[in-house]
Amino acid sequence: MTKSKSTSVINTTKIQMVDFMQNRPGVFRAIVKTQSGALISYEVGDVANYPEDSILCNWKKGALQTLEFTPAGSNTDRGLTVFARKGKTILWIDQQIAAALKVGTVNQLYFNTNLYDQNQYAAVNSKTWDSYVFKMNKK
Repeated sequence: MTKSKSTSVINTTKIQMVDFMQNRPGVFRAIVKTQSGALISYEVGDVANYPEDSILCNWKKGALQTLEFTPAGSNTDRGLTVFARKGKTILWIDQQIAAALKVGTVNQLYFNTNLYDQNQYAAVNSKTWDSYVFKMNKK
């Protein structure tokens, strides 16, 4: 079991944690796969309108491929990748999103990925769909 720099995130999976958001204001952009298989980029708005616990819930199961974050005041339109998926594997996720991620979101939308991990759930004492996936839950 590894603890990230943020003491609230406990990660027993092989999913890499990044720390790009750092509670900064900014804008999200999502790369989403359509039913026909085409990839489309959406600017989904600022962090205030999409708190971390709901940003991964805005699309159908399997649609969200990449989530990018551009900090406010940045002089580039290139975002920092805060969620990356390749097939059924989540390659990395930002600590801020991971800390707010709930079991219900994983069980509904990401159950066929490596986010769905019973050992991870046990490590943080997750008992219900309203429990956190990467943050310690009360006993």
